[in-house]
Amino acid sequence: MRTVINRGLMWSLWPSFLISAIASILIFTLLDPREISIFGHEMAEDQTAFYTIAFFILWLATAASSTLTLYLAATNNRKLVEEDWE
Repeated sequence: MRTVINRGLMWSLWPSFLISAIASILIFTLLDPREISIFGHEMAEDQTAFYTIAFFILWLATAASSTLTLYLAATNNRKLVEEDWE
């Protein structure tokens, strides 16, 4: 059971990590953190921290998407197997 969970985590986290890295590169090629302000507060005090936080937010969003996809695929597969046995 533990290997199934570990495999599912890797199927979810590794692709989402790669997509987050690519998305971060693309976003920060177009945007400069020194020009971004949120609710009137400038975010450029520490650019490295801003890049890191943005990367982890992107990784969380893409990991949630990947995990939801795996869950829906597993649910659909269970229904297909149950229909085959009927």
